Amino acid sequence: MKTIFRKKCTLSNEDINTLMSEFESCLSIKKINSEHAKKTMVLLEECLLNFQKHFGEEKEIKAYLTKQIGKYSIEIKIKGEEFTPFSDEEDEDEYYTQVIKKLDIEPKYAYSNLTNTVSCEIKKEKNNFLYLVVAAAVLGVLCGIIGRNLLSPAAIYYVNYFFSKVSETILGLLAMTAGPFVFFSIYNAVLGVGNVGKFSKMGKSTLGHFLFCDVFFVVISVVTTVIVFPLSFSLHSSADVSRDTYSSIVDAIFGIFPNNFFGSFVEGNIVQILILALLFGIASIMMIKSHPGISECVSTLTDIVGKIMGWFTYLLPIVIFASLATNIINGDMSDILKVWYLVVVVILLIILFYVAYLIIASIKCKVSIKKLCKDTLPLAFLSMMAGSSTVILPELIDNLCSKLSINKSLARFASSTGMVFFPPDAVVVLTSATFFCASVGEVKTDISWMLLAVIMCYLFSISAPPVVGGYAAILAIMFTSLGISQTLLGIVIPAIVFLDYFCTGVKVGIIQLDILIQQKKIETI
Repeated sequence: MKTIFRKKCTLSNEDINTLMSEFESCLSIKKINSEHAKKTMVLLEECLLNFQKHFGEEKEIKAYLTKQIGKYSIEIKIKGEEFTPFSDEEDEDEYYTQVIKKLDIEPKYAYSNLTNTVSCEIKKEKNNFLYLVVAAAVLGVLCGIIGRNLLSPAAIYYVNYFFSKVSETILGLLAMTAGPFVFFSIYNAVLGVGNVGKFSKMGKSTLGHFLFCDVFFVVISVVTTVIVFPLSFSLHSSADVSRDTYSSIVDAIFGIFPNNFFGSFVEGNIVQILILALLFGIASIMMIKSHPGISECVSTLTDIVGKIMGWFTYLLPIVIFASLATNIINGDMSDILKVWYLVVVVILLIILFYVAYLIIASIKCKVSIKKLCKDTLPLAFLSMMAGSSTVILPELIDNLCSKLSINKSLARFASSTGMVFFPPDAVVVLTSATFFCASVGEVKTDISWMLLAVIMCYLFSISAPPVVGGYAAILAIMFTSLGISQTLLGIVIPAIVFLDYFCTGVKVGIIQLDILIQQKKIETI
């Protein structure tokens, strides 16, 4: 093992900031500027702050940056009594730490010889999913144009058949993991929300506020997209409308209850799987005191299923290539050309939400819109470039406290919680893409279909993987459950990945404004 950097310092705020800057400088020199490295810095800073609260600012620590077999790791050592820095006496801070730990970071803690040791490996930068999508789209268009001009009708048949089988196989793999992914994601989310009983009044109010706002986002998004992308309802004659509507509603209500645990997974009935996850989650919350390992077990299983789904997600560029190439070869360009409608609607809708928050924040907090834009947009653009809101979490908290004068406790809890439970970007993207493809594909819909679509948009917007390409995997699951052609998925994914970057940036702007409004509400009370 080679030690690249070592330092002795105290746990004072000044020394912690200096240490973080020196770590970042070392990593930059070694050309390690991955998103994972930035997330690791966030987690380590949180660990140091927790150590500071427990041991005091004068406590001495040792920090190392090491390299072993091409892998870089950061290690923090502090002598004293045993103290795990991934927990905190304040429940809001504990929740903040748990959110950070879910960002694909695997910190290790050990206590031996009266020394607390925290270490974390920095993972190498993986191929950017955006680059893969762009490459697949460009190659698909080029191969489609060439194939259309050079291939014979017989060759076109073989190409279509081969590509259709490739796409079906990849999407089938995603569908295979859909049930377990939905079950464990919702199960884990319910366990997380179950800790709300430990929160302070401010914590409960903030979490409830976010969940209520999610409902508002879904309602507005669904109403807007249904107007812009009209659906084909399967109600045949006016005489049968009331009867069909009644039957659809009753079937939808009673159809959510499973009569066989494994049957729900075999049939891919997402709503029934959601109900099972909720039941397991509620039961686990009631048992968690006597079985404290439940939460960690479910979290681990969620990570395992998510890892498997991540492997299959990286195969989606092949689906994009196949879909674009076959559509162009067959001369079917209409669906491809219609994608710009989706892009425009998503951009306008998410901007509408931001403008609405600007106006509300300006009125309630008596601050000019110009100043609010000046204080919130820089971080929004930074997040947009990174394609991730979690990477700029430290800057977000600092900006909330310094420029918007937010209470630090509220800033830390609300910003970290908002990353998970406040997803206006995910709501807009998932809702718009689902209803756009249902409209273009002329999917026959009814009341039960609408209810299923709305429920899935709401829950999946919260449980969507916080990575570029996460929406693509979720849409693959939703399209399978809603009977939407998977061919359309390959066409819209390039637009979705592009919109992911834009909407992530706007989300950061909205979160800042929302937290400002929350503080004003708390001050008024």
